[in-house]
Amino acid sequence: KIRNISISASLPPLPAVRYVLKEVEVQDVGKKGDGVYLYEFIEIFIRALLMSVVKGAPESVQVNLASAFGEDLWKNLDVGHVLFDSGAGLEKIGEFAGWASAQAALMPLKMAAMGAEIGAKTVGMGVKMNMEALKIGSELTGAATKAQTGAINQQVAIGAKAAEEAAKVSLAFSNGFAKAFTR
Repeated sequence: KIRNISISASLPPLPAVRYVLKEVEVQDVGKKGDGVYLYEFIEIFIRALLMSVVKGAPESVQVNLASAFGEDLWKNLDVGHVLFDSGAGLEKIGEFAGWASAQAALMPLKMAAMGAEIGAKTVGMGVKMNMEALKIGSELTGAATKAQTGAINQQVAIGAKAAEEAAKVSLAFSNGFAKAFTR
């Protein structure tokens, strides 16, 4: 029995995934025969540990790990049970070869599903970004229209003031001219 096993699985181009197996337990080693030699025990222990790492992995990397190690990780081991705890209590490894084969066969479907999910999220993000850009564009257009209207109003006011002043000058000139001839 070993406890608190930290795993970091790196499967490029995916980012590294870290997880912990709380416990791996190998029961009844050598009970099928007359015991095992030390080298056999080490092989059983390493294979049991690797199978636990694969089956206890998060779904995002489990299929890739199963494919990487292959179904031959489980061979005719002289062991009663291999148990692991990835946080949900002790679970039996069970028939690893069949499970690994099934996981490898499901890999293309899982990858397609993940691709569809990523595509849907990307479309959603694109729509959200386009809506935000449209909102900002509308706000800028409104601000530009308001500024342009203000500038036109100022030009009209200045033009009216200039016309008023020109009219005063013209009136003063006309009044002065008229006074000069009426004397």
